[in-house]
Amino acid sequence: PGRFVKISDKNNYYYLKKQLKEQKINTVDLKGKFLKSGKKVYHKLDSHWNNEGATMACDFILNNIDLKNARFFNEYNYGSYMLFR
Repeated sequence: PGRFVKISDKNNYYYLKKQLKEQKINTVDLKGKFLKSGKKVYHKLDSHWNNEGATMACDFILNNIDLKNARFFNEYNYGSYMLFR
């Protein structure tokens, strides 16, 4: 969150990404995709994804493994997902 003072770019996230890369573990950079989207993907008062954030994460992951899913409707409608190649 913006209220925290950033001291360095080398935080736990940085070190985790570095270790995963060194171990050759495939990942999807959701943080980068969320930031690039410019959308609000977290609830206002906590650090959990809102419905749009969860749906975007699902899309990014499924697209990374070559699957597609139904698109997000809106913040208040929960839809079921249909997976297909």
